[in-house]
Amino acid sequence: DLVAGRDDLDELAAEPWFSVGPSDVFPAEWPTFLFAPGRDRAMFMEHFPELTTARWWVERQHDLQRGVVPDVRPYPDDVRFSRGV
Repeated sequence: DLVAGRDDLDELAAEPWFSVGPSDVFPAEWPTFLFAPGRDRAMFMEHFPELTTARWWVERQHDLQRGVVPDVRPYPDDVRFSRGV
């Protein structure tokens, strides 16, 4: 697990064994902060559950470090604006 402690003592400690900075982001919390309970949150989790995992973001960081830049399209081609072509 990418966010597991070094050992059982880390996991049971009263204080966190990891540091948290003011600019840190916790993707697992996104559904709670981005969407009210209900349809939109459920839709997000149905279609994009991987975006809430540390593993997905660490893998993207590794891709970028290797020079792999994905072509991410937010919409299917049939609903994208065209350039008048």
